Amino acid sequence: MKTLFTFFTLAALIILNDIGIAQSFETGKIAVTLSNYGRIRVAAPDLTVRQIDRSSILISKSPTEVFDYLEDTGIEIPAETVANPEISDFEVYVKINSDTSNRPPSLLVDINVYGWNNEGYLLAKFTAFSREANAYMARWGMEIIPQIDGTYGNELVQYSESDGFLRMSKSKQVGYYAATDINSVNMFEWFAGYNRDTSLYRWMSDGNIDSEYLAGGDGAAIVFGSEEFDFNPAETKVLWVVIGVGDNELDLNVNMQAGLVKLTQIITSVEEENSNIISGFSLNQNYPNPFNPSTTISYQLKEEGKVNLKIFDITGNEIAELVNEMQSAGYKSVSFDASTVPSGTYFYRLSQNGNVQTKKMTLIK
Repeated sequence: MKTLFTFFTLAALIILNDIGIAQSFETGKIAVTLSNYGRIRVAAPDLTVRQIDRSSILISKSPTEVFDYLEDTGIEIPAETVANPEISDFEVYVKINSDTSNRPPSLLVDINVYGWNNEGYLLAKFTAFSREANAYMARWGMEIIPQIDGTYGNELVQYSESDGFLRMSKSKQVGYYAATDINSVNMFEWFAGYNRDTSLYRWMSDGNIDSEYLAGGDGAAIVFGSEEFDFNPAETKVLWVVIGVGDNELDLNVNMQAGLVKLTQIITSVEEENSNIISGFSLNQNYPNPFNPSTTISYQLKEEGKVNLKIFDITGNEIAELVNEMQSAGYKSVSFDASTVPSGTYFYRLSQNGNVQTKKMTLIK
């Protein structure tokens, strides 16, 4: 049973994986604890009632090489509470590395968790820096171990492709949304030793999407993974995750949507601040994705020129032309309303002054 296993292993995990003082805050509706090794623990309405035992980042390099909390993470900068947060009312921070196992992928990962007074959501930002000598195809992912209402077991876990929300519920409800293209979502009964690299990689990459799972007495474990992306030496990649709580489904949805709005505001603000130092031509992943029925496409221009942004369906037919005009250098964004087109995979292509970039997006109605 998990409870007995946890009793005997928690002491070892504390000694080996959580030496030092973790950092916490409460907003009035949701609370978080961030450990020295990057474990995000969620409670609600305050720190006394745990809802998520652990959520932690995964980054895969190959079928036998996955960066995960229990086997790989080391302390680069211990967890700390940020005294004067710039974008939020509360902030905790830690920097972790892969030095505990010294196995690939070699990484540095900054983790920031943000909260706002009397709001029922958190934003978690993961900033990964590759220390590998060669480029590789990577995936983002997360492990989540629910502890809804302070106890393991018997929670209902659901994933909705229409809005990208992962929900866990008993009397309290908790939601996660990762701002990336999701490839796989796997839900299963927790068991000791599930976190082998080969298993984690399979659950991150197998393309399976579990929509619902009712956990037994040991409780659920959830592993999800993103689509692949190029990860080059000395490159930095960022993943944002919205975490919300609610007393019922409506309350959770309201808090998750508020978190998505806040995330959009932050991303837009940061990009606008950096618009005067754009170093290249770049098309960003649309947000949210998957989406229904509208999404935002943003991009950076390093110089003035004629800009064209078009949408195509999977057969190559043009669906819409969103931009066709002269634009100055800097950060730009435009909305795409897909109310009149069917669900499916679409491509959007940005071109300017001989530069062309294309990305994929998914509409789910």
